[in-house]
Amino acid sequence: MIGSTQGSGTGRIGARGPRRRGAVAVLIGVVIAALVLLVTGCSSGTGIAEVSPEIEARAEQIDADAVVVVSGAHANTPAPVLTPLAVAVTTDVLEAGGAVSVVTVSGTPVVHTDLDVDPPKSSETDAGRDARVRRGVKQVSETMSVPAEHAGADLLEAISLAAESVRAGGATRPVIVVADSGLSDTGWWDMTVPGMLGADPQQIVDHLRAGSALPDLPGVTVVLSGIGYTAAPQTPLDAPRRGRLTGQWEQVLTAAGAVVQVDSTPSTALPVQTEQPVETVTVPPAPQIPVDCTRASLVFDSQSQVAFEPNEPVLIDEAAARAALGPVISWLTADPARRAVLRGTTADDGTKIYREQLGLRRAEVVFALLIAGGVSPEQLHAVGVGSDFPEFVPDRGPDGQLLPGPAALNRSIRVDLDPAGSSCS
Repeated sequence: MIGSTQGSGTGRIGARGPRRRGAVAVLIGVVIAALVLLVTGCSSGTGIAEVSPEIEARAEQIDADAVVVVSGAHANTPAPVLTPLAVAVTTDVLEAGGAVSVVTVSGTPVVHTDLDVDPPKSSETDAGRDARVRRGVKQVSETMSVPAEHAGADLLEAISLAAESVRAGGATRPVIVVADSGLSDTGWWDMTVPGMLGADPQQIVDHLRAGSALPDLPGVTVVLSGIGYTAAPQTPLDAPRRGRLTGQWEQVLTAAGAVVQVDSTPSTALPVQTEQPVETVTVPPAPQIPVDCTRASLVFDSQSQVAFEPNEPVLIDEAAARAALGPVISWLTADPARRAVLRGTTADDGTKIYREQLGLRRAEVVFALLIAGGVSPEQLHAVGVGSDFPEFVPDRGPDGQLLPGPAALNRSIRVDLDPAGSSCS
């Protein structure tokens, strides 16, 4: 792998020399300023002059001897950029003569190990070293921006290739920096499968493990950035959905053996220009109250804001659930003759009694939120139906394995609105 030359006298790739932390911070700040010029074409008056001490400390704690950037330079996502943490980690690796490479995410990910990165020289001055590192980071940034050569996006496979590639170069403390939306449209973890935005992370792990599709990541640190950030025509994800998607990736990669760090830097760049398509992931709209007097069933499944912790009658975000149920509260409190049945449904997981009891306990949680919002108890009826309901989606594969996406669709609160007897009848 290009750039894997070991520094003389260090005893290990990536070992630090006697440079002071302040000098490292200045170098990283210069590199970031140069990247701002590269990406935006603006002057250095952007205010980005040096990396924060907290970011520098994170990079030092990671202590990588090689770095692979997994770049989502494909449709439907903002153009990938090196965040300050990614710059700091890459700078540290380049300073010590470690290996750097880029993997471009697509339906057929591509590994770029031919970066024009100069190895360190025993005779180089501080100025020469700084110039070499700046050129190296610039080369990484430019390679990241090269559009994908193939249609589709398979981030899980790209991470697997990154791990294989960096290990082949002899790294013992590798870091994979992910700069991608996380919305793959192909492979073992296909986010276009209905329900996947609300899938239970542990069931995603089980699904991947059953297919021997988990990456081999023991000893690897993965820095996640850009997860959940999108570009047209992909429908944007709101903050709660971005958080849940990040949580899915964090749990899956942790199960694969990685140490995962989440880089919360927003990804808002314009998308790269490419003719290679990526399928969009359907983001369910909020359920709508009918404007006429017809009966309606509002579905709040695991992809909605009224989502529960796995196997528990505990809302993931009670405040978000309360806000999502606001229109239901308004509809019911507008006329005391209106009624609603709250059906708690589940995936086909566990015994029939367990499924019905879990469904009921979750329906009772929503019942309590509606009462707290001013709805009369006489207007509501909560029932747990488990997986025995007309809209049930088959959620077991041919081998009996629970399918994460369909299972998420079946975990729901279905609010059946009945205007009969009200003033609109």
